[in-house]
Amino acid sequence: MSKKHGKSNPNLQLLEILKRHGVELYVCSHAISTRDIQDNDMKEYVQSALSAISVQANYQLGGYALIP
Repeated sequence: MSKKHGKSNPNLQLLEILKRHGVELYVCSHAISTRDIQDNDMKEYVQSALSAISVQANYQLGGYALIP
């Protein structure tokens, strides 16, 4: 991140804390491809998903509900 934007990501500490507490972190592969971000540019604890809506649908099948 720092190479592309000239500064480090201010959210990294928060993301690492969330991951340590069991939060699963996903990023939409469609979103990263339009921003020219590669999988190896992301932290190892962030999972690339085919699309955000596919992750959402799978969680809903598991009993979670979307509250917009």
